[in-house]
Amino acid sequence: MTYDDESHHADERPPFGGARFITQFNDGPELEDEEEPEEEEEEVAPLTVLVVDRKGTFSHDIERAARQQSPEPKVVLVDHPTQVVEQVVAEAPDVVLVSPEEMTTTGLRRLAQVHRVAPRCV
Repeated sequence: MTYDDESHHADERPPFGGARFITQFNDGPELEDEEEPEEEEEEVAPLTVLVVDRKGTFSHDIERAARQQSPEPKVVLVDHPTQVVEQVVAEAPDVVLVSPEEMTTTGLRRLAQVHRVAPRCV
């Protein structure tokens, strides 16, 4: 439907203050019928998770949860918190998880050191 100045009488005003409305229909193929090219799935490298845990219970739970993920992340265990900075440099993890026992003043200082070395993973 098109509203033109020619289609109305001289004394009539176009609707909506002189605006012209044009409705156009596309006779082309519908988008749903078009075949989209299949996208190839890129292989994503698994995440590397560094777990700091002296007792082993926290890291055990993390390993069990990691086995259920697809793709399974690489879990690196650090049972001596004094070695965490060296392990972060060596492994370049995506995530650093720290057990609740390490939430002490000294543990938080170590975590701050890790953050200075690799701010993206903490």
